This record gives sequence, structure tokens and C-alpha cells, in this order.
Amino acid sequence: MFSFRIFKISLVLFLSTTCLIASPVFFYSGSSHKPLVALSFDDGPKPGATQALLAILAHHHAKATFFVVGRDVSQNPDLILQMQKEGHEIANHSISHLRLDELTDSQIELEIEGNSALIRSLTGKRPVFFRPPGGRYNKKVLEKVEKAGLKMGMWNINAGDYDIFTPAKGEKSWSHTGKGDQRLAQKIITQLQPGCIVLMHNGNEETLAALPLVLKAIEAKGYTCVTLSELYATLKPVVPRAGLEPARTALRSTDFKSVVSTNSTTPAQ
Repeated sequence: MFSFRIFKISLVLFLSTTCLIASPVFFYSGSSHKPLVALSFDDGPKPGATQALLAILAHHHAKATFFVVGRDVSQNPDLILQMQKEGHEIANHSISHLRLDELTDSQIELEIEGNSALIRSLTGKRPVFFRPPGGRYNKKVLEKVEKAGLKMGMWNINAGDYDIFTPAKGEKSWSHTGKGDQRLAQKIITQLQPGCIVLMHNGNEETLAALPLVLKAIEAKGYTCVTLSELYATLKPVVPRAGLEPARTALRSTDFKSVVSTNSTTPAQ
């Protein structure tokens, strides 16, 4: 009787670890023991704005990760090559920047796989990370990301630079007074810590103005800006084999957070 109970328990454990939903690795932050941070920029590339962004990064000897959109990549392949030449990482942000959680299986696959193929055709490398537009995903999206061999490149500091800033009463537009730039920079700076991944956007005027302030603060703290892959390489990740719906499973190995979820609740654009 005792042996039969052990057999049943063993069978349940086996089935629970082999018949669950496949899910990709979620990467939210790096090691808190190394003075490294990762800046990431969604959208684009965009003529003018992207060159200005790259010039600021080059001036500060900072590396970043660009989550690019396929429709913009196809129109500006020279900017992708410039990013690569200057040591930045190119990551996948879908072909059309649509809400993937509202698309069919085939549409989701095209958005993800199509952009990976486009990036590879220009750089010679398949991207390592994928970030869904708006940070929105569901089970179908996760399955396609896993199938594509990508990791979910998330963040733990959201600059919120996609918001339409509203000036305080009696002020002019923030882009004219510079107060929006300072407030945006301060929002990031106050949260900076080793291993953080910062979410910003490519093509936002306030971001371009705030970035030098952020980079100076990073330098003052003695941190180095690296790509997501470089930050990820400092970890010994624990990869969950699957997650049970609808619960959220979080595994942690010293400094690594890997999450399986049926839907994202963190806003981004």
C-alpha cells in the first residue's frame, strides 16, 4: 500500500513537470552585486531621433539595447547597421507594433518570426530578446516566443516617456522649459541600482533631453551601461519548465527573476 502511494505521488510529479505549458525565460533584472545597468529603447529606428540618441550614447561610451519595429527597420536599414557597428544590441519588438494578445496564432507568429528574420538579414544574427508591444502578452504569445527561441526582455524601471506630459498650471510646455526633461531624468535616477533594466523610447524629445542627465548619474554612481545579453551573462538563471494557469510562478536564483504568467499587467507602449 505504501509503495503504491509513493508510485502515485511520483506519477503526479512527473506529469506536472512534463505536461505543462511551455514558456520562455523572463528577464527583469541582472545581478545586484555587479555595477552594471542596461538601458533599453523601444520602437524605431527613426531618422534624426535615432542618430541623436546614438550620438549621446557614444559620447558617454554607453551601450544599449534597441527593441526595434520591423516596419521601421525595413525603411531604415542603415540605422540598424549603425547600431550594430557601435556595439549596441538589436532586439525584437514585433513587425507592426500591434497588440499581440488580440491577434490570431498565425498573426502572432508572423509578427515575431518575421521581425527576427528581418533583423538577421541585416545583422547576420538572430535577436536574443523579444519585448511585446505595450508589454502585453497572453499564453499564445508566450508559446510563439518560446517557439522562436527568444527570451522575454522585460524591465524593472519604466521611464514612462510615452506619456503625454501635462505642464503644471501656468507653465509652458515642458519641452520648452526643460522641466519635463528634468522630471523624467529624476524619475529614472532615483530608481537606479545595480542590475536594473531601464525602459525608454526611441524618438521621444524628452527622452533625448533627459538621457545625458541619466548617463551622468550612472557614471557618478560608478555603473557601466551594458547590453541586455551582457547583463544576462552575469547570471545563473533558473528557467521554469512551465507555469500553471492562472497562477503566476516566480523563481529566483540569487539575482535572477524568471516569471511565467498568463498575462502582463505592466504598462508600456
